[in-house]
Amino acid sequence: MFKVCCYTVITFFLSLNNSSANEMKLTELIKIAEDRNELLLMQKEKNNQVSIEKNLIKAKLYPTLNFQLNALRNKDAVFSGSARMGGDAYNFYQSQLRLVQNLYVYGSLSSLELNNIQEKNEIINYEMSKKQIKHNLITAFYQYILNRNIKNHLEKSRAIMAQSLKAAEDRYQTGRGQLLDVLQIKTEYELINPELVSSQKAIDQALSKVNYYLSNTIDDQIQFVGDLKLIKFNDVINLLKNNHSVVLEQEALDLKFKSLQLQNEVEQSSDYPSLKLVGDYLFNNYKKSDLFSDPSHSWAISLQLSIPLFSGFSSHFTQKRFLSEKSQLQYYKRDLEKSLALNQIQSEKNIEATEASLKSALSALSLAEKSQVEALKNYKLATIDLLQYLKVEQSLLQAQKNIEILKHQSIMHLVDYFYHSGFSIDELVKKLE
Repeated sequence: MFKVCCYTVITFFLSLNNSSANEMKLTELIKIAEDRNELLLMQKEKNNQVSIEKNLIKAKLYPTLNFQLNALRNKDAVFSGSARMGGDAYNFYQSQLRLVQNLYVYGSLSSLELNNIQEKNEIINYEMSKKQIKHNLITAFYQYILNRNIKNHLEKSRAIMAQSLKAAEDRYQTGRGQLLDVLQIKTEYELINPELVSSQKAIDQALSKVNYYLSNTIDDQIQFVGDLKLIKFNDVINLLKNNHSVVLEQEALDLKFKSLQLQNEVEQSSDYPSLKLVGDYLFNNYKKSDLFSDPSHSWAISLQLSIPLFSGFSSHFTQKRFLSEKSQLQYYKRDLEKSLALNQIQSEKNIEATEASLKSALSALSLAEKSQVEALKNYKLATIDLLQYLKVEQSLLQAQKNIEILKHQSIMHLVDYFYHSGFSIDELVKKLE
């Protein structure tokens, strides 16, 4: 007996652990997405690539050192008057060590600054990608929660309609009801089945979306833990009073302006003078054995100034292209500012409209609950029959379903508001949980 009790207790706790292991909250899903999503991992690699490119740019500022070794078989013309070796064929060996250091190249420092801008831009792109994935993940998560709740309401409605159908058939068979009542309830009962199929399909789609954003790292047995929590917009405003909004799209655009200016300077480097120091150390001899002997060596140090005189008006057209691209960015900036403001205003208006609808729906729910209580009393007093009472129950379930839909809309509008306003969606997720 004692062993049986111990086995029962152990089995109970193991079942609890397994059920909790198969349940995941929204914050846990977001954490997995941040760690495993391929798009975010790819963006991280882009950040590493830009950091590596900085070293490549720095390498161009360092001096270059080259060693060259030549072996030549030659014969001079006798009638030239300066024929070596009396005009006979001879060997000539040469080794050269050359050091080149750029002293001034227009745009070289701009290349480094441009790389720093690109590095900041890739960080912003990573944050924008992460924000977009969070937005999509939250949308899919609450799509799952909504349709799960709707499915539960539909199953309860179907159970009530089954009871209503039985009561209507009993009344019809005893002559106290009409065939029309039976047919109407049967029609409503059959119409619930497509809704159940649709809600299950929506649940499966939401699971697939979540699994996609998590890079297919969860199995089909995972259950999402959460509910549609009602949050007032005034509470959100109070929550955000001390928080600073960061509109990543505007920051990225500001970096584009800086990047465009620096890119123009780099591209115009070939149209400006350049100065470099060149040092040569040479060994020349006609015998391999004496190639590196003291009498064979020579050296030279020179400053080389290069001044481009004509390049087909390339600098003129480069500058015109820069001005055109700058104008495009300015137009885009104005459009972006208007678009962000419009999206934020639309989100606020949608939240206000949903809250007004919720107020009416909550009032309707309250009336439905009171009707259900009153109908139960009347049913117990036999002043109404079972069919009338079940209709009241059905109205209550419909009111509860409408509340779920409106709460889902409210959450989605809040998510959009955070997304377009530049506030951290993580703060909203904490509030929702």
